[in-house]
Amino acid sequence: MYKIIFLLILECSQWLCLYGDNNLQYKEKTFTPITSAEKYMEYRKTQADYPKFPPPKTVITIYSTSLLKRILTDYKHNRGTGSFKELYLLEDGKIGVFYIGGMGAPALIHKMEELIAFGVKKFISIGYAGALTHEFSVGDFVMHSKALSEDGVGHLYLGKWSSFASVNPDFSIAWTNFMKEKYPQHVAFKNGVSWSFPCLFRETQEDVQRVVKLGCNTVEMEIAAFFAISQEKNVQGLALYVISDSLADGKWNPHKQDSSIKENIKEIADLAIEFSKI
Repeated sequence: MYKIIFLLILECSQWLCLYGDNNLQYKEKTFTPITSAEKYMEYRKTQADYPKFPPPKTVITIYSTSLLKRILTDYKHNRGTGSFKELYLLEDGKIGVFYIGGMGAPALIHKMEELIAFGVKKFISIGYAGALTHEFSVGDFVMHSKALSEDGVGHLYLGKWSSFASVNPDFSIAWTNFMKEKYPQHVAFKNGVSWSFPCLFRETQEDVQRVVKLGCNTVEMEIAAFFAISQEKNVQGLALYVISDSLADGKWNPHKQDSSIKENIKEIADLAIEFSKI
């Protein structure tokens, strides 16, 4: 009995440390930031390398150089300029593929904010995720519906007491309808609820057990921030991932470099590009 009470007190103290009134990062954002992506882009307009092309209708963010190379091989494209030099324009500029260098949410947020300020309204994030439960097998296709923000970034875009960020339901439904109508025989995309966590080498069995109890079944680094920014900025975001490894047995079972995994993520990219033409 005493052990249960102690564990409850410990859980409450950890919760208060994360979300209590003493933690300013989790208070309502009633202040005005010193700067913003909008102000930054206004400044960039005064520079010679400001993009001289209209914003794409949809930007697909990717995190793999090998996937980028395959996309650029298969599709005619033009390369962006200035701060958007990693943006590759397809379909006469209607679709953008943006390579996010680095790892995790911090690498994503600044470019995504700039793209939103530039005028982009739709985003699709394509990447790798690890399985936390036996719901998934390595190689599975996953469309994430929400993500737990423990990435060090997402909470800055969420309201007070919010810990999960969610997909835009209209965009999610549009994708589901697209797959049913165009590719009815394609293997189904399973529903993912991700744990966005910034450090691969600090994922513990205790943390995995904790977040699984909260409903998480995958882990990656950036989806929560991706959804949180989309919500806060009123743009549409969709996260399509492939399961590349598993922690479901309490140990790491990696398959990211398998040829089948690389084929599956390329397939997701091809589908996302086709979907973005609509």
